[in-house]
Amino acid sequence: MNSMVVSSMAMSLPTANLLAVQVEATVGTLSALTLAAVLAVAAVIKLRHPQDTAREFAQLGLPMADRLAIVVPAVELLAAAALLIRPMVGALVAGLLLVSFTLVLVEVLQNQEAGSEPVSCSCFGSLSRRPVSPVTVGRNIGLLTLAGMSALTPSLAAPDLASLVVVSTLALVIAVAGQLVWMRSRIGALWSVQLAGELVADTAGAGRAGAGERSRSRVSEEQS
Repeated sequence: MNSMVVSSMAMSLPTANLLAVQVEATVGTLSALTLAAVLAVAAVIKLRHPQDTAREFAQLGLPMADRLAIVVPAVELLAAAALLIRPMVGALVAGLLLVSFTLVLVEVLQNQEAGSEPVSCSCFGSLSRRPVSPVTVGRNIGLLTLAGMSALTPSLAAPDLASLVVVSTLALVIAVAGQLVWMRSRIGALWSVQLAGELVADTAGAGRAGAGERSRSRVSEEQS
């Protein structure tokens, strides 16, 4: 009986290892494809409107904004192409670019919190004109995570069904968990605003009641 159990475990171990390798390759491939698409879209939008890109780069405080408006999207395109040919190389280039830009965004966010005028991140040109926020920094960290996972595979691989199921399930769990965290933070913020409004209303009501009571007291004194 024990020999049968050991034999079964010995047979299942290579299968588990094979699945782990396939899942790793699938994660790396999907991450590389996703990051390549994001970088390509961002680069094309910047190149279509170089003057707008240069102006927004200048607002971010970047030097030589005119040159960077051409250099940055060119590097993004090179990184996107490398991610499709040599994912490890593309991940390195994309990672360096994302780290640099994330540091810029963090500095801009700190300046905004200190009272400076909000500016757009110009990450996707005309597709997004929202000011830099913690969400912008979080998005870049997410892209950095994709770059890290892209570096797991030396070349793109066609995913098999089992690894796709595992990866899709993990992605769904992460997405649901993220949505729940976001909803909880939003509900907490709304609840705080509501409580603050109720407190203001109660204070105002108490003030009006006190004023009315004082007015009635003065009328009573005058009548007496």
